[in-house]
Amino acid sequence: VHWRGDYFYGHNLAVATSNNYYLDGLGTMPEEASTEGAGLGDGDHIFLWMSDYHPDGAQLFFPLDNIPFTVCLGLKDFGDDIHPSKT
Repeated sequence: VHWRGDYFYGHNLAVATSNNYYLDGLGTMPEEASTEGAGLGDGDHIFLWMSDYHPDGAQLFFPLDNIPFTVCLGLKDFGDDIHPSKT
């Protein structure tokens, strides 16, 4: 994973195609986001671009190294209709 300005990209090595780079999130609201320089975000927050359901919902992946990471978990009360204003 890497930042390009406010855009946070991931590279899925488990998918053996050239279409395995993803936009995972933004460091600021989309209308303010930039790919130039350090971006406008504070580096402590990320707006996730998407989240999907996995067939085995009990899976959780995390790094083995002692490094910061993000886990996308949500209350069932919100369902699929998630917006920054509801957090």
